[in-house]
Amino acid sequence: MKEQGDEGASAERCRRLSPTRRFADHRRGLMVAMPEHRASAGPVVADLGATSAPDPRGSVGSAPGPRRGSLRSLEVGLGLLWLVDACLQAQPEQFSPRFALSLEENAMAQPGRLGQVIVSTGRLLGSEVRFWNLTFVAAQVALASLILVRRTRGLGLAASIPWALLIWMFGEGLGGLLTGFAMLPTGAPGAALLYAVLAGVCIAERRRRLLPGQDPRDPGVATRRLEHVWSAVWLGGAVLQALPVNSFGFKLSAGFGEAADGQPRWLAVLDHRVSGVTGGHGAIVTAALIGLEVLVGFAPWLGRLRSPLFALGLGLAVVFWLVGENLGGLLTGSANDVGTMPLVALLAGGIRRRGAWHRPQLRYGVAPLGWLSMRSRSAMRLASPASNGSDRALSARPSGGARRAGAGPRVL
Repeated sequence: MKEQGDEGASAERCRRLSPTRRFADHRRGLMVAMPEHRASAGPVVADLGATSAPDPRGSVGSAPGPRRGSLRSLEVGLGLLWLVDACLQAQPEQFSPRFALSLEENAMAQPGRLGQVIVSTGRLLGSEVRFWNLTFVAAQVALASLILVRRTRGLGLAASIPWALLIWMFGEGLGGLLTGFAMLPTGAPGAALLYAVLAGVCIAERRRRLLPGQDPRDPGVATRRLEHVWSAVWLGGAVLQALPVNSFGFKLSAGFGEAADGQPRWLAVLDHRVSGVTGGHGAIVTAALIGLEVLVGFAPWLGRLRSPLFALGLGLAVVFWLVGENLGGLLTGSANDVGTMPLVALLAGGIRRRGAWHRPQLRYGVAPLGWLSMRSRSAMRLASPASNGSDRALSARPSGGARRAGAGPRVL
């Protein structure tokens, strides 16, 4: 009687398996067997009450397995970039009046009030440019040191957010977003804004780890936040690219042509050639660029296309950093930072380190490829004449409480 009761309970638990769980088992090469078919199911059957080691690959729709150092890598990357920016700020040309003039140039095409504030800030810094520039270098070195030291990392990340926002407003003119000429190939929305956003993601993850009942090694929440930032950057870039200025392709041509000023000869020639191509075929190039940015922006939500689209995004980031941002102006001697695209690459690296490039996003409910595949295979099994009663019982969609039931016996 006890054995019959155990088999009845096992059968009931098998019937409660959700289609998502069965699709996950299919993707992992497993087969769910009813208790009455254990003898013909395969060589090894795992008992329901037995505990086994979890699959390190994880299941479809679940968070990837915890990886040590993934969040730490992103934080250390931010600290190193702040240190590089401090070194760039310490260049001899930054101690000359040219530094203040470069700030005043950000007031071009800005709204009246914001333009006046930026010009006033540039004149204030120009009065004592050496003192202010040395202060900026010291502040960025301090931020980098705080972030790179483990005990003070949280303090450094928190302090970097207001500092980055001040730079974004006065040093980058809000990334040029209000001018109408901002676009992703030339560095929009601004490197300083991404510094602040990524630091905010790291701080939010640190706070989440302190909450009761939270697994400190679970990377799922932080991965979703990084994916949201990725989508916001690329889809926002597509929106900015679609805003016309004079003509549909004028923005690209003017942006690349202006980026050639002060660059080495080989890089200036490359910029002018790209500017000529975009000027002659502006509508086609702009439409293609918008389409690519939209695809890359939806990369976290497109199931099996995640990996190639993330790789495409990295490729576009490299091209934009070479042509549109001109290597962040590192070869001019007057660069203040490395540019926006290295931060986009750091963002992609943070997602990659968490094993999310190849993970179908069924849990978000917006991965049409994986969802349709699951539904079509379930319908085919139900419509097949060879389907037995056990298959029909397994296809029943469970209630919320039943989904939390344990998995049935599996044949490895």
